[in-house]
Amino acid sequence: MRRRNFLKGTGAALSASVLGLPYITKARAQLNVDRSKLTKTLRFTSYGGTWQAALADSAIKPFEEKYGVQVLQGSESSDTALIAKMKASGSGSYDVVTVNESGLYLGVKQGVFEELRLANIPNYANVVKVLQKPAYDPGPGVHSVPDVFGSSAIVYNTGHVSKPTGWDVMWDPKYKGRIAARDVAIYRVFITALYLRQNPNQISDINKIYASLREQRSLVLKYWGGISEMQTLVSNQEAWVGDFVGGRTVQLKEQGVPVEYFIPDAGARGFVDCVGIGVGSPNRYTAEVFLNYLLEPEVATKLAELTKYPHCLDPNKAPSSAVVKALPDFDPSGTLSRFIFTDYDYMEKNRQAWEVEWTKIRFGS
Repeated sequence: MRRRNFLKGTGAALSASVLGLPYITKARAQLNVDRSKLTKTLRFTSYGGTWQAALADSAIKPFEEKYGVQVLQGSESSDTALIAKMKASGSGSYDVVTVNESGLYLGVKQGVFEELRLANIPNYANVVKVLQKPAYDPGPGVHSVPDVFGSSAIVYNTGHVSKPTGWDVMWDPKYKGRIAARDVAIYRVFITALYLRQNPNQISDINKIYASLREQRSLVLKYWGGISEMQTLVSNQEAWVGDFVGGRTVQLKEQGVPVEYFIPDAGARGFVDCVGIGVGSPNRYTAEVFLNYLLEPEVATKLAELTKYPHCLDPNKAPSSAVVKALPDFDPSGTLSRFIFTDYDYMEKNRQAWEVEWTKIRFGS
């Protein structure tokens, strides 16, 4: 994260706070923090890198200053590795943990996250409704607060590709050898279901999806693995169109790459960054105060500006700066109706079969 971007974001957040003051007051359900119950330290584990730097600048450092709690930061390379360590370490080994929605689902299933005491997180009431009881939290109860969300939709090079009208651009023969697609079975099945106007959380004809993936195979330049790989393909203008994420597309535009982001009428796959508390945390109350702080409008706005993904607060209850409103995933209605979030119960029942067939397709059989 470039320092000048952080400073620019800070200014925008302050402007939003001043201009939206009546709305901030309306949005807040004040938590009367019992400082005698706060612990001196709080452990925080996230992804590391620029993402964790954004969390530190927007939330962790201000939280430390406001409450006098030292936040001890750590990071893990993947959700899978983190959940495995939480499971192996046992109760009480982790306090605040950041994972994506698939990691949250896995962690709740394996019993490594505490159920949140929402009475200590009153700002949760200002989260958009669709994410208050999301499909990725198997329950019972609530196990995380969402801080930002995004989507997997279409990135395209404006110098070579006309504005798409739908997912069919990913199957357009005129872009043969210039299409890039994520090399993960669940993504390929999900997005192809959207292309065929099937419900990706209740697929009606999986054989049609497999057939469409085979049809697309000859058009694809590259099945990409990591986000940085796709970013390079797009930056170098090797790939002209593909499925990607909104926040990284914004970063590419800021670097001068001629790209835009498009969310089709059929919808896009939504994803969420989730913040939970490790089971048995000895600092549970302090962790809940921190989660509530993450959902303060000024904090949420600043994090959104730094990460390039919208915050999860209802825009009718909390302000959004001009920077946040300009993000491609921003939804002024607060319904998130353009985004389809994965039903992980359904996905896990079908994952193995999809991966077997995708491997065949991937290698041309």
